[in-house]
Amino acid sequence: MTLPLMDIHIHNKYSLDAKGSTEEVLKEASLKNLDFIAITNHVPPDPTWINKLRREVEGLRRRYELEVLVGAEIGIKDEKGGLFVDETYLKQLDFVLAADHILPGVPYRNSDGIYFSDPAVEDYTKEEIVEKWFNSVVGAIESRRVDAVAHLGWVLVQERIVAKPEEISLEYKEEIAEKAAENSVFIEVNASAQLPDEDFLRQCLRKGAKFVLGSDAHEPALVGELDWAIKILEKIGASKEDVATLEDVLKRVARRKSSI
Repeated sequence: MTLPLMDIHIHNKYSLDAKGSTEEVLKEASLKNLDFIAITNHVPPDPTWINKLRREVEGLRRRYELEVLVGAEIGIKDEKGGLFVDETYLKQLDFVLAADHILPGVPYRNSDGIYFSDPAVEDYTKEEIVEKWFNSVVGAIESRRVDAVAHLGWVLVQERIVAKPEEISLEYKEEIAEKAAENSVFIEVNASAQLPDEDFLRQCLRKGAKFVLGSDAHEPALVGELDWAIKILEKIGASKEDVATLEDVLKRVARRKSSI
């Protein structure tokens, strides 16, 4: 299977937990023959780096023959699917990748507004927490503020709400896939986290939700490392028509910006 060559989930020096200059990212993407990438540094904090990153990208365009989107990976903050971002930034971003970084609707004992730790999970049942997570993902997809959702199920595994993503109900997976297809929001196949799980991806395929591929690179050497994503898509029988092209992505972005 020949897929559109992309990496839509890349961090560099503008993320607090990553490293690498913009040129190092573009050079690695070019060496790996990627057609397009999105640099999606973390939010929160607010992406005050947008203009700096865009200037760097524009200065390097002629040297590297690939399309570069200046985006952000933005945390979903509540059960309604709200995002951790001042909305004035959304129109400035070429790509909005929503991520399940916290347990929505669950109080955290420690937080500075950027990092969250020690959620009060003992106050809720497993089923209640998973339902809150499900509502937040659907809310984000239906918000018109999001182009794709990243590594679905990550926070549930990270906070040990589920031992593995296969424990999330098939009904929830089917509903998320259906909403993504209806709203033309892409599902990221994240090679680093190895998410979503196979059952989830099969539901996306069945419902017609398109995929995008992401490495979740936090250093230049990992840009374009997509082996797991490609293999799992091959395993479930996905075709190149099931994966978003650059044209698909740009169309989705234009639709989002027109709705803000």
